Amino acid sequence: MKQPLKIFRNLFLYCILFLFLFSLSSSFAAEEAMGRSVKNVSLSNETMKRVFYEQSVIEGGQLAEEGDPEAEGEEEIIEYEIGDSGEGVQEYQKILYYLDYYTGPKDGNFQESLEQAVLDYQAAEGLEQNGKLDTPTIEAIRLEAVIYREGHEGEEIATYQKILEELGYLTAYEEEVYDLRVSEAVRSYQEEQQMDITGTLDEATRQMLEQSSGQDAESESNGESGDGDNENNGDNGTITTYRLGDSADEVARYQQILIDLGYLDDVADGHYGGRTADAVLSFQYDYGLEGNGEITPQTAQTLLEEEK
Repeated sequence: MKQPLKIFRNLFLYCILFLFLFSLSSSFAAEEAMGRSVKNVSLSNETMKRVFYEQSVIEGGQLAEEGDPEAEGEEEIIEYEIGDSGEGVQEYQKILYYLDYYTGPKDGNFQESLEQAVLDYQAAEGLEQNGKLDTPTIEAIRLEAVIYREGHEGEEIATYQKILEELGYLTAYEEEVYDLRVSEAVRSYQEEQQMDITGTLDEATRQMLEQSSGQDAESESNGESGDGDNENNGDNGTITTYRLGDSADEVARYQQILIDLGYLDDVADGHYGGRTADAVLSFQYDYGLEGNGEITPQTAQTLLEEEK
């Protein structure tokens, strides 16, 4: 009886051992197969790239495409050639006109006249002469200093004609036409501002005019029009502050006082220019006032006390 039991027990143990060894070998085989699969996966694989790109879009928004100038923060330059049209073409027509290369209509149409102007500009600047507004040509044009001068016409000129009129330097004129009257007005303004007297609207003069116009507009919005309401004996008992670029009857009054006191060698025309500012500054220093070159209420009061 004991012998069959012993055989059965040994057989049972053999089965258990066989199952254990079989499961162990299966585990090793699975691990090896997975290792081979992982080795075959590469981030350079197009499928992986696509998965990575799509996931990035979902999580963080659209990725910038390689070589996209707008995405990289670079300005995209649009090139033009004969037959093209639009505001971009018109912009370069105007610049080449003021640079004295182009004489055709500034209508935004790239025609033969503009092509010839571009060729002339390219030849003068040592660029490839292809008659096209290509990237090198456009970059060179954008660096040019545009100057408005006598003989030019354009809506840009009208802007500065109005400013000169507001400041009292220009009265009668033909709108958008830079004629002798405009040139003389610019000369007077440049002389008053102690700038180089050229009679042309270069960048420095245009910026100064824009600044003067802004100051004049600010003075008017604050009730500083110089129409007689700003005298210290007025109903409100206040005195306006006048500064460089202002124009008013009261300025002429203060200028005359400075002339009588020997601080200003000029005419009392009511235009607050560089010479008037220098005279006011000298007066302020001599009288122990705050030196800023502006006719402040305190400076005005002291000037009026010295009025003859």
